[in-house]
Amino acid sequence: MKNKILFLCTGNSARSIMAEGIANSFEFDDLSFQSAGSDPVGEVNPFCIKTLKKFAISKSYLRSKSWEEFNIEKKIRGSWSPDIIVTLCQNAEEHHVQFGLVIFRRFHGI
Repeated sequence: MKNKILFLCTGNSARSIMAEGIANSFEFDDLSFQSAGSDPVGEVNPFCIKTLKKFAISKSYLRSKSWEEFNIEKKIRGSWSPDIIVTLCQNAEEHHVQFGLVIFRRFHGI
């Protein structure tokens, strides 16, 4: 069983998207990564795409999405829901309480 890690930021357009892309590029057998935003902008920052492309990291599956997609209360059995949340900005940290999971908080300013 894979441990599921969610990178959480406000807009889910750059930092959290890059974290998801980079983490998934390692293809860990026991880890699965997603990203989301508390207030997603709905598109991936073009500079993020350019940077991932520069390092030959697959970006075709990446998209800006809301953390509502991963809300444990609404998940149906078998759906992806996080075991750990890594917040990448102060705003996301302040709004993580709906998950009630392990939160890593010292990644702000990356």
